Order: sequence, then structure tokens, then C-alpha cells
Amino acid sequence: MEELFQKKLVKVVLATETLSAGINMPAKTTVISSPRKPASTSDGGQDHKRNLSPNEFHQMAGRAGRRGIDTKGYCYAIACNGIQKDFYSELIKSTSNRLDSNLDLDYSFIVNLSESFDDEKIEKILSKSFYVYDKQKSTSDYLLYDLMGTLKIKRGILMDQTFMEPSGKLTLKGELLKHLNGYEQIPIINLVADKVLADRDPVQIAGLISGMANIEYELKGEFPEKPLE
Repeated sequence: MEELFQKKLVKVVLATETLSAGINMPAKTTVISSPRKPASTSDGGQDHKRNLSPNEFHQMAGRAGRRGIDTKGYCYAIACNGIQKDFYSELIKSTSNRLDSNLDLDYSFIVNLSESFDDEKIEKILSKSFYVYDKQKSTSDYLLYDLMGTLKIKRGILMDQTFMEPSGKLTLKGELLKHLNGYEQIPIINLVADKVLADRDPVQIAGLISGMANIEYELKGEFPEKPLE
């Protein structure tokens, strides 16, 4: 669809906001059909939707008209009542939301980094991340120090759990971890490696593993109570 639209073989595309972010989709006009979007998270209302954020609105509206292609772009925001119309007016005038880094040094990310780079190179890579960016160099240095500390603590856990050898070489469990995304990476691989699931049929295994794949924690403190939580 992206290629067809870029070649102007498709004139109209109906899509979610994902189409407005990160790809080159020059459009003359965009239409925002509602000031609310589906939300499966706790900020959703009774209709399981929430209001668009300023960033989301500007990202979608900004897709209309591309520099070097158009001199103007047009965005139509559809309002069903006066309240929605007023809300759109607020969005148009609003400034961008604060941007926060979502960098997460999960165990899969750590084994992939550690296999390819030494600590000096890893520190250099992480120093260029948005997570450590700050106008004050002292703050950036502290954030980078904190990030490297987290990496070393988690790498120590990986060694204790025999995912990595002290030399940094990955074990078979570590090789599996490279390709597993999700919150419960270590317990899932330990279940497989320890043959806990050996007497289960494929349906039971799939049910158990999928049930562990999207667990979300609401931690009261800054750190988990258990090492692998």
C-alpha cells in the first residue's frame, strides 16, 4: 500500500495513525475522523477510547503537504458536536507533549549488545541514545553511568542463570534469548531448558507460554522485589 500510494496509483488510504509516523507517505490532504482513538490501557473511557494527544494530532495533520512536493497541505478534522470542535481548536493551538525515552535494557537487548560489542563500544552506543540526552553534561554523564550500571547488573543475572559464560560467550540459553521478545524472557527459557514442559502437549505449551508473554507489572517502588520480576 505504501509503494502504491507513493506512486500515486492509490488515491485514498484509510488507516490508523501508524501511517503518519516514520514513513514517507506524502499526501495532499489528511482527514481525521474522530478526536478519540481506541485505547486498551487504563486511560481509556467506557467506550475503550481516549482523546488524541497533541503529538498524535500534529503528526497526523502534518502528513498533509510535503516540502518540495506541495506548497500547501489540507487537514480536515471531523467534529460531531461543539465539544469536539472546541477540542480540535485546543489541539491546533497546543504545543507538543514532553518526549520521554522508552529505552529498556531488557535481557534480549543486553545479550545482543554484549555478543557484538565490548563495554567501551556499548557505552559509546548508549551515550548517543535519547535516554541520556540532556543539555547539562553532568546530567547526561550521570544517566549514562546509571544505564551502564543497570546493564552490568542484568548481565550478572544472566551469568548466574547460565545464559552467559564469565567470558561473555553465550550459552545455548543465551542464543535462544537473542530471539525472544517479551517480559518473561528468562523464566520461559528456563522452563524449556529444564524440561519442565516435557510432558505437556503442544497446545498446553502454547497456552502457558502465551500467557506469560504479555504480563505487565505495576511496581509500587522503584525496583522489583525479586531479582527477575
